Amino acid sequence: IKKMEPSGTPPPAAKATDSEPAPDVEVAKTEFGTVPISVPIPKAAPKQVDRSNLSFYMDLRESQDVEVAEVEDDDEPIRKWIGGVMLQKGFLPEGRDLTPAELEKIRTTKFNPVTEKEEPREEPLTEDELECWQYQSKWLRCPITGKHWMDKYTILGVGLYHAPRFLSEEEKKRQSESSKAANKRRDEEERERMDQLVRSGALGESAELVDSWMKDHFQVYAKVDPPPKGQLRELPRLPDDVRLGHIDVIVGPVFDIVAYNDGVDGNQAKNIRSAEERGSLDYDQQYNALNFVYQVDKGDGTFERKPCTNRLSFYIDERHGSRIFPENVQSQLSLLLYRTSSRFKDPETGETNQRLLAQAIKKVIPKVLKAIVREILSDRAVLASEARFEQAMRLYFLIHQISIKLVLRYPEAYQFLYRSVMRWIFNPFTEESIRAFPDIEEVLIAASLVGIPWNLIREAFMRRLIASLMMNAGVMSSTSQMHDRIRHCFHQNKQTIHRILYEFSFFVATGQSLFELDRKYARCAGSLPKAERQHMKESALAVKDIDSFEKFWIAMGMDVVTSDDVDVKRHISKYFEYLAKTVPLWQKMVIPASAFDKIKAPELKGGETSVASLGILRFRSEKDKKIAEHDAEERKKHQGLPRLNARGALER
Repeated sequence: IKKMEPSGTPPPAAKATDSEPAPDVEVAKTEFGTVPISVPIPKAAPKQVDRSNLSFYMDLRESQDVEVAEVEDDDEPIRKWIGGVMLQKGFLPEGRDLTPAELEKIRTTKFNPVTEKEEPREEPLTEDELECWQYQSKWLRCPITGKHWMDKYTILGVGLYHAPRFLSEEEKKRQSESSKAANKRRDEEERERMDQLVRSGALGESAELVDSWMKDHFQVYAKVDPPPKGQLRELPRLPDDVRLGHIDVIVGPVFDIVAYNDGVDGNQAKNIRSAEERGSLDYDQQYNALNFVYQVDKGDGTFERKPCTNRLSFYIDERHGSRIFPENVQSQLSLLLYRTSSRFKDPETGETNQRLLAQAIKKVIPKVLKAIVREILSDRAVLASEARFEQAMRLYFLIHQISIKLVLRYPEAYQFLYRSVMRWIFNPFTEESIRAFPDIEEVLIAASLVGIPWNLIREAFMRRLIASLMMNAGVMSSTSQMHDRIRHCFHQNKQTIHRILYEFSFFVATGQSLFELDRKYARCAGSLPKAERQHMKESALAVKDIDSFEKFWIAMGMDVVTSDDVDVKRHISKYFEYLAKTVPLWQKMVIPASAFDKIKAPELKGGETSVASLGILRFRSEKDKKIAEHDAEERKKHQGLPRLNARGALER
């Protein structure tokens, strides 16, 4: 098989799922039903990039990008063995540099989604803000379709995996029996089929090339074993309070809507079969259902297979955001949680159910952002690589941006989220608080979405966190000294503490007033200025320096940095004793839900205090300053005394 230059044939028109744009139609038929369309797209958009550098369309009969050795009637087995889109493992396409003319236009004008025209900016972008647009342009490209953020009709988003929630006992049994054994059997069958093709001469001189490709490449639209007929049942309408399953995020690449829709509907021109034809029938009742898969570079020389079942689109800038906000993003959240695209819309009025949308935001967004942070860590809760952190950071900002857009648009959703966090702050130990935020890290993320600063949430957060750390550390002998217990607690929970610190570094970076952060995201194309990105990266790298509970205590703002070490240990000891006595009382406390309905979130306005000065870097710099001052004091004490010479003897 020999790759040829692209023919320049326009790609097929983009279809739409989850209420995304479609050509010349008012609705789109998806795996989950008929979805309304809000943004029309012409039937044929011009090709934007050289596709041959991005993906390998292995259609042996129809593709104009591939030249095939002479094959008569035996090409069907080859088609079944290799089909669709092949990519190199860990492949991340490069974007492009914005031209000086483009940068100047971005600096002085912005897109108005209402008039759909460019208009002058009231305040031109600064050089630091303009750098963010160049930074985003260098990586925002889909590896499957090759479409770039600045291309027409592009709709980029993150690939998500939502694990099935309603597996039958038969499907669970099939899952346990089909994992490694099934993969091994499938590999052996494919290898045998390949050997037969080689022996028959059907591949000609291309056999070695294809064999080499399969070692370093993967099939994006993978086939899976479907469940037996009759095993899937018709699920009733999911309740409003349905739980969210395990969420995983594909960190690194971003995916265009066309890549996702090809996986749902298929694309004959690229020899991509639909999800149903490839064996994926139901995302909630089939353990191996997927849209497509991606092989991600973990940053340590290994690759990990990541399935995708859902997308969440980015806002980025006004032009890109106008294609997806708010209808498309609401539909995607609805698909993710309820497996239907219109759950937030009142069927009679068409109005958005803001309370239900707020519940979805509270369930989905914290888990997505937490999953992004989890992806950058190795098994020992240390950074896999700086490059991996960079990928997670830029993706985190984009998801955080679209979340804030939703909160600012819907005031009732903002009030609901604010009351939820405030109720947790009042008593984080009640059953209601634990149900609302099962994982403590999610409270940090929810607080950042409604502008609750660290100094307000810190006490409740640390109470709940340290109580759980004490429980995880186990019981030591009653004769043990308190400082031994503190040291034991740290070492037993070191990985958890470091993970919390990594997540805290993200919270600090986004801990600004909502309007301030929204404005900054808008002017920086869904990112933050380079200095703030660098500060965040340095904070994450500094986590490794936190090697004791005392340092962790100070880094989280529980003591002033200049406190004496003895005082810090005494404060921690008293806090441990205090929690041991009071946590059982807090757990029994019952507060009626109606008591929190009176809580009103503050009016959204700028000028609120940022928490960007807190965190690990402040601890490290202040600690270094304290040590330097101590050394200076010690040197003063020895002024006028004899010094040691180079031989170690006293000078006379």
